[in-house]
Amino acid sequence: MRIDLLFPAYPPALDGIGDYTAHLANTLSGRHDVRVWTGQTPASGPSEVDVHTISGLPAAPALTTWADQICNDPPDWLVVQYNPFAYGTRGYAPALVSALSDVRARCPQLRIAVTVHEPFMPPDSIRLFVMSLWQRHQFKKLGRLADHLIFAIEPWVERFASWFPDTTCTHIPVGSNMPHIALTKADARARTGLPSDACVLGLFGRGHPSRLFDHIRRGIQQLEAGGHRPLLLYIGPGVDRIRTAFPDVRLHCTGALPAAGVSHHLSAMDVYLAPYHKGVSTRRGAFLAGLQHALPVLTTSGPQTDPLLHDAAGSAFAMTPRDNPDAFGHALTEIVSTPALQHRLGRGAQSFYLDHFQWPVIASQYERALAVAPMVPPPHRYAAPFTRTRSLT
Repeated sequence: MRIDLLFPAYPPALDGIGDYTAHLANTLSGRHDVRVWTGQTPASGPSEVDVHTISGLPAAPALTTWADQICNDPPDWLVVQYNPFAYGTRGYAPALVSALSDVRARCPQLRIAVTVHEPFMPPDSIRLFVMSLWQRHQFKKLGRLADHLIFAIEPWVERFASWFPDTTCTHIPVGSNMPHIALTKADARARTGLPSDACVLGLFGRGHPSRLFDHIRRGIQQLEAGGHRPLLLYIGPGVDRIRTAFPDVRLHCTGALPAAGVSHHLSAMDVYLAPYHKGVSTRRGAFLAGLQHALPVLTTSGPQTDPLLHDAAGSAFAMTPRDNPDAFGHALTEIVSTPALQHRLGRGAQSFYLDHFQWPVIASQYERALAVAPMVPPPHRYAAPFTRTRSLT
């Protein structure tokens, strides 16, 4: 089967969905003919994946060029990795909808899957409400063009399946974009220069406030009140935001690191902190990196938390409600104070990760999903080009 993947970013550019696309393509390439279409030049070196760079992608002229090349040699499946902000300023991407409409009209036997990493922004403010107007309309257009919609979290399947009654909707989680370089904690501390006797609490990502810094501060305060002197280790960009958020905390920030360096620092942690404003979900690659590295992970539940994760809480990781920072702090104190609990959660974390989130498992889910979708799309999916239906000013 020929499978083409589309996403504007690709390694070595620092982009989570770009990394996801590369991992998925590399894993599928062992059994299928895989091409990747991107706007960036890939890393040099041998690769089993045929990567095509379209200069200027995702601008409209570049997408027109891409559509022509796709139609000259169409795959069996075109899989679009979708986050609205990857395809246009403020998530406004009419050129993507127009290009896919053109491909659909010119290549009726080609089947299209859209993997939804973010459908549209929630209307949590006036600014986000305005953006959500065109992003929702755009998402509906894309959904009607697709033969298969793949959602990164299960609650989105439940929410959006009724929007697309004639389109197959499937949940497929993301995986960790990091390698797991096996090191003992002692070896990892020696390699990273972290104190051998410190209680190291880990945080990995982009330093976004949606990571519930108040919960982390509360947890550290409770540990300090109990006589501990934890060290907060942050891996990722946005160091200034972290320093501002934790002014009175013993802190070590690495900045952005190569993948191997991330793995070394993860292995040096005692407890991995992954609280999320809307709850942890199976699209949170930073959370999954903690499971992958067999760390005792503490996270939060919320409206986006998948049933799969609810079922695993307590055995593969610890989880408290997103609106209860005191509960988060108490759970952190219990984990830090109980080595047996750390060991049990770490062992459960890695087993859970291997069962559900390693890349061969995800690739197999894609294969099953694409195999069950309809061979010929019904006529209603030939959507008209995207047009704005109302003034947004």
